[in-house]
Amino acid sequence: MITEKMLTRAYKFTKKTLQKNVCQKGSAMQIVSIDPQTNHLIPISLEQARTSQLPVWIDATNQNQDWVVALASLGLDINEQHIQDTQNPTHPPFYEATEHYEILILRALHVVDGDTTHFCATFLPITFIVNQHYLVTIHATTYTDFAELREKWLQTCRCQYVHSTLGLMSLLVDWLTDQYLNLRTSFTQQLEYWQQQLLNPDGHFNDWTEL
Repeated sequence: MITEKMLTRAYKFTKKTLQKNVCQKGSAMQIVSIDPQTNHLIPISLEQARTSQLPVWIDATNQNQDWVVALASLGLDINEQHIQDTQNPTHPPFYEATEHYEILILRALHVVDGDTTHFCATFLPITFIVNQHYLVTIHATTYTDFAELREKWLQTCRCQYVHSTLGLMSLLVDWLTDQYLNLRTSFTQQLEYWQQQLLNPDGHFNDWTEL
């Protein structure tokens, strides 16, 4: 028989485990706070996020649902359908506003194979859950996470022009857009390769499916 004492002990164990694993480099969930006055990003623990008066950014992968438990402990309960949406690798772009938060799903372009002779890319969803105090970003895989960008901001100790969670989300979406533009070089190299193969009089181009 499960007693109230057993449930309390299990809750404390889960809370302690989350606090231990959150914000460690390489973990599935990273938390930082943003100082609107200085634009400084500061790594914090889940316990610190609970009492922070500053905007908080939680970056996680959907490999497990630790982020769901973490948000619940912060007083933000996510709709079950929205949790399922984060688990869907083929989810289309989507937006919805609820009483307690807004959810936005974008599809980020990820280069699977950047070889000049065989350029291949795929789209992977990134989910943004935002309200006045919290911004949560959830990734299907680590290929689309913001680790590189976050480390850059932490090293410079600041993130320009961020005064709120919505401002940070806008900055992240702009960064994703820049990643699309950065693929122009890879696309151009692939097109030039096909052009050379097609115009080569001694060539025997037959890769029509790829073209």
